[in-house]
Amino acid sequence: MFRKLKQWIVDVYEVWKDEFRASISDIGVVLFFIILPLAYPILYTAIYDPEIVRDIDVVVVDNCRTSDSRLFVRNAGAAENIHIIGYAASMDEARHLMAERQCYGIIEIPENFARCIGRHEQAVVQFYSDATLLIRYRSFLTSLSDVTIQMGAELRQRVVDSLGSLSDMAGGGEMPAETKAVFLGNPQQGFASFVIQAILIFIVQQSLILGVCMIAAGRRERFLRPSLAASGASSSATVFGRMLLHATFYLPVILYIFHFVPTIFNLPHADNLLQFITFMIPMVIATSMLGQVLQIFVKERETSLIIIVFMSVVFLFLSGITWPRFAMQWYWKALGDMIPGVWAVEGFTLMNATGADLSQVLKPYTMMWVLAAAYFLLALILQRRETRRA
Repeated sequence: MFRKLKQWIVDVYEVWKDEFRASISDIGVVLFFIILPLAYPILYTAIYDPEIVRDIDVVVVDNCRTSDSRLFVRNAGAAENIHIIGYAASMDEARHLMAERQCYGIIEIPENFARCIGRHEQAVVQFYSDATLLIRYRSFLTSLSDVTIQMGAELRQRVVDSLGSLSDMAGGGEMPAETKAVFLGNPQQGFASFVIQAILIFIVQQSLILGVCMIAAGRRERFLRPSLAASGASSSATVFGRMLLHATFYLPVILYIFHFVPTIFNLPHADNLLQFITFMIPMVIATSMLGQVLQIFVKERETSLIIIVFMSVVFLFLSGITWPRFAMQWYWKALGDMIPGVWAVEGFTLMNATGADLSQVLKPYTMMWVLAAAYFLLALILQRRETRRA
């Protein structure tokens, strides 16, 4: 038994060495295993680095032209997300400016704006937003909500002050209540802090699967042996040795992507590196096993690019980063449950953004181990079939 165990360990090392040589001698594999994981995180994060869209161009159609309407426009223009580029004489002119992309929002103030305020009635201001990019709409909505709330509070305070003695009851002219928003997990409300964490997970998954499939396809194209059966290595040693090679490449990559890159760009990231690496280990193992399952069906190098790049978009949608998973149909949720990156995104978001420890992400952590075991058994079966064919 000990002799067989020793031989199995030697076979694992031989498989690791063989796969390592195949990896570093193939420029395509080097691209996916090393260059892509090192360059993409910097590139993507640099694109989203401003985090928040500010000073979005807006045009005003003021049909009231009173001091109250000008006050509203001044307050809106003072908001950090809105940039008033000027006035339009009519809605037709404003629509023309928006059609030419000279502005992305229109504020229309009605004629009875000041009259409604003077009568202590509700005044309605129309806002038209270009919603082709939802991040602009969110910025408009947040700023205009703050402006209307603040102006409404000032008007109410003006009424209270005009009552004389009641002004003392209002706290000497101060507002009796203050609204304060606390954004958990994303204090800057930034787009990079929101989306980069999911993109980085799928960069790791996509590049690893692409590299695994490209090694297998390249070996088939060169008519080399598809396994180490000729040297006596068992299927389990072959599968395990390849997994060790992938872990050798990707554990340092994970430390670089999820610790150093967020530190460079000042993004939220987990402080406890030991727990974080422990959480990501089953993700690398499960992805390696999934790649070894998929490599059986990839016969040419170009096929791996077409299939995996296409599926990476589907994986990103199923992760719940663009649409919540609880709102998906059961079959989409079931498909997402079979993807290691989906569970990694769920647990990584909790650890990275809200400070959760490993005990609080046991479900995604356990599910990644379950997927690793399931894909290991499937890869073992397929590898044995491949060995018999060889």
